[in-house]
Amino acid sequence: MKITLDITATDFDHLTTMQMRWAGTDWKDKGDRFEPVIPQTEVDYNWLFAYWCDTYADYLLAAAYLTAIGELHQGLFDNAIAGDITILTDYAGTWSD
Repeated sequence: MKITLDITATDFDHLTTMQMRWAGTDWKDKGDRFEPVIPQTEVDYNWLFAYWCDTYADYLLAAAYLTAIGELHQGLFDNAIAGDITILTDYAGTWSD
């Protein structure tokens, strides 16, 4: 099934609940915390930002927005926060720190 939606940068902000810098932090020391959404891939610690989504549906829509604007990204299940999915990307968003 294919669904067509118009998603804006503001919508992306509302689909994500938290953002922080990813590159240059100690995330690699917490490697067991994250599991790639796509099996048999490795977590890339070179992305600039991490965004968290509360639900898989929010993740799908936020990831679709990034794809539509040509921003590469990686999805990770966050095992420390039940149900949350993290999106890694170089996209700074509208409310980046």
